[in-house]
Amino acid sequence: AAARLLLELPADVLGLVLYQLTLAHDIAAVAPTCRLLCDAAKIALKLRPFSGEVVTLAGHTGVVPGVAAASDGRIITGSYDRTVKVWRDGACERTIQAHTRKVMAVAVLPGGARFVSVSDDGTAKLWTLDGALERTFEVGGWVLCVAALPDGVHFVAGLNNHQVKLFHVDGTLVHT
Repeated sequence: AAARLLLELPADVLGLVLYQLTLAHDIAAVAPTCRLLCDAAKIALKLRPFSGEVVTLAGHTGVVPGVAAASDGRIITGSYDRTVKVWRDGACERTIQAHTRKVMAVAVLPGGARFVSVSDDGTAKLWTLDGALERTFEVGGWVLCVAALPDGVHFVAGLNNHQVKLFHVDGTLVHT
């Protein structure tokens, strides 16, 4: 039933859903079997053109478990070396001494101007792409992963103690 409801969405709305999926280009390859998915995939490809070019981003001195893409083409990486790097066109724009321990994950907030980094130091941090720290969130445990919500003002952090916490970018813990 949920799949049928998804296919009843207008093609432009379905295209925006596909735009959020990292595998949208793979979906586009098989979409001709469904006219609506095909139309939506074409919209997603216009919004996010695909390039087969492979770029190596070298510069971290530790494992890189966190990678996120901003809508303007910049790439954000987080590393066990405690840093976050912002990349554009394969070159490092800036290195941020982000956390006191390993950076476990990064997520770009919709709108592309800010991102969140999380660490096993028990914090999540909200940054601008220019490298300015906006806010530190004391999360209360090792933070292993993060995801930005589509509204652009909330994110969820996953902790090692089997908890997920929902935060507002203003610093408010919304829900555990």
